Formats: sequence, structure tokens, C-alpha cells
Amino acid sequence: MMTLKFSAQKADKRKAVCGYCVLLLCVFPAMATAAKPQSPEQEVAACIPCHGANGISMHSSWPNLAGQDKQYLAMQLKAYRDGTRKSAMMYPMAFDLTDEDIDEIANYFHQLSCNE
Repeated sequence: MMTLKFSAQKADKRKAVCGYCVLLLCVFPAMATAAKPQSPEQEVAACIPCHGANGISMHSSWPNLAGQDKQYLAMQLKAYRDGTRKSAMMYPMAFDLTDEDIDEIANYFHQLSCNE
């Protein structure tokens, strides 16, 4: 009979992973059932902390969205949503967006001026 031995460090890692999974199972369904925003301004509110109120990023790690091509923006958001473009930061923002939501967000940022 084979006996498996786990170190305390491995047990701690398993507990941490299990805790993270439980958190995800609790948070994502709650996010998915939350009331959907009614206007494009409400829809893009989640984008502002990283991409700026006017679509001009607050940090060089995050791209400016103002004035970007709307088809490009929509394609990228759909890729994040569908998991074909991987991002731990963007997937939670995009996973429950409909095609209509994405088109509204892309159009909103497309119409903003890219001049600060």
C-alpha cells in the first residue's frame, strides 16, 4: 500500500488554493447576479481606476483607451471575456459582458479625445 506524505508547506499551499477557490465561487456568482448598469457611463465606471476617467491611463502599465478604434477595443474585450486573451485583471471585468455591453464600452472610449 502506498502512503502519501505531505509536508506542512504543501498543506499550507493546498489550504491557500482551496480558500482562493472558495472565494472565487462566492464572488463571481455575486458579481454575475448584480444589477447591470443602465448607461455607458455606468458601464465604464469599472474601467476608470486603471484607464482613467477620460480614457487616459493613470499608469504606463495600462493602455490609454481614449480615441482607440472601436472594433479593436470590442475585439480585445471579447477576447478577455471568452478567455482567448489571458489576463487575471481583465477577465473578471469582462466575463459577464454581453456583445451589446462591449459595443457600448468600445464606442464610449472611441468617442473620447486622446489629447489630454
